[in-house]
Order: sequence, then structure tokens, then C-alpha cells
Amino acid sequence: MANGIDWFRWHHGSVTDPKFQLVARRAGCRLPDVIAVWAFVLEQASSSNDRGAYGDLDFESIDLLMGFDDGVTQKIVVAMEARGLLADGQVAAWTKRQVKRERTDDNSTERVKAFREKKRQETPEAAGETPRNAMERQETPREEKSREDKEEAKASLSTADADDAADQPSDALPPCPHTEILRLFAEHLPELPQPRAELWDGERAKALKARWRWCLTAKRGDGRRYATNRDEALQWFGKFFAYVRRCPHLMGENTRSWTADLGWLVKADNFAKVQQGNYDSKEIA
Repeated sequence: MANGIDWFRWHHGSVTDPKFQLVARRAGCRLPDVIAVWAFVLEQASSSNDRGAYGDLDFESIDLLMGFDDGVTQKIVVAMEARGLLADGQVAAWTKRQVKRERTDDNSTERVKAFREKKRQETPEAAGETPRNAMERQETPREEKSREDKEEAKASLSTADADDAADQPSDALPPCPHTEILRLFAEHLPELPQPRAELWDGERAKALKARWRWCLTAKRGDGRRYATNRDEALQWFGKFFAYVRRCPHLMGENTRSWTADLGWLVKADNFAKVQQGNYDSKEIA
């Protein structure tokens, strides 16, 4: 237990998150094995004095614990590092996903006890207040707590953002050049429905921004990033669109004559499916 906290947040959708499907594919193992190792790493990180740091893992012992073949845990951890989930012995997005405040000098039981004692001492008569004023004063902590919860919920929604994109800080990343990416899409895939730049906003724009962040933060199996700057990221998107062109199903060769469009391609699930070869056996360079 670290600093009196013996729990951590587990986000809805983790089990079906495409990131872990990609990790399983890269590590050559089953998705349930990846989820089990992820849960183990999160518990280690949560129980550490330096919350978020899982430290050195005994891969052999974890293989034995989970009933894995030798080397499975290490392969999974390496694949997680390549996806940017883990870095330098830390869960990459720990501070963003987990609780913001940790109280080391108090706990919930002590706070409740102190609050009740305070209420017994501060009756309306003792405080020289009317019952109405006392009630209003007593409701204030709840109102403040509710306000804090709402603010925290909003922050959680904004950081989760649909995306498996990058679980790392993005302050230093170049902004997403939507217009240039739309131009690349038109250049490589003129046969597909073309989005109008003046109408490119809302969820589609958010999804493209997330894929841009992914391109600049995710890592290949050898540890290299797909792109390290704006120009390289634009080149990668050009390759991605060229790859889509080689996928007959996405180009309309299907029973419904359906074709992909940019809005469809940049959705998290679809983006992952295209990359992992669901529509073509070739992978993107």
C-alpha cells in the first residue's frame, strides 16, 4: 500500500481497447494474457511508494504465477513499451489516469469522524444560527465535493478522448495540420469521398488529432518512433493513405460497394484494424 491508497482506477473499455489487441499481436500471445499482465503491472505501480513506478519485474516468477510459457511476460512488457504504455519502469499515463490528490496525513474514516464531532459541537444554538442557516452551512461541504467530482469527471473525459492514441504528455508535439492531411488524403485517394476543409470539425477533427498524436508518440517494435517531427508525421500519413489504396475492401471492392472515407479511417477502432492488417496482409512501413 502506497501512502494509504490500496486501490487504483480501472477504466471502462480497457478489456476491449485496441491497444491491447495490438500488443497481443506483436507479442504473439493471447489477449487475456496481455490483460492479466497489464493488471499485474498496474497493481505493482499502485502499491509502490513512488506510485506509477512498477520497478524491476521478475518475468520468470510472473510466467509461473500466470501459467505462461517461459518468456511470455517479457514479450508482453516489451510490446507494451513499444506501444508507449510503459516507459522507464513507469506506467506512462499514471498521473493522468489515476487520482490527482493523495492524502498522507488523513483517511476517510478519520475525516468522517472529525466531521461528525464538529457537527455535534456546532449546533444551531451554540453557533447562534437559525436552523435554516445551519442547514445551508452544513450543505456547503457536499456542494463543494459535488463540484470537485464534476470537475474531475470532465478532466477524465477530456484525457480519455476516444483514444488509444498516446498515453504520454503532448505539450511539445506540433499541432495537427488538418488541412495538409486532407490534401494528402485527396492526393493518394482521389476515388474516395473527399471531406470539405470548411466542414472538417467535431468528432472527426478530434479523431484525426488523436491519430496525429499517436504517430508522434507510439513506438515500433525496435523502440523507434513512427515519427519524431511534423514532416516525418506527414510522410507517415502519406504512406498510410497509400497503404489504404492497396486494400480492395476499403476501395469499394465488396458486396455493398462501400468505400472508406477519412472520417472512418481515423476512428480509433478502424485505424487499429487497418494497421493490424484486417483488410490486407501487408503492414504499414
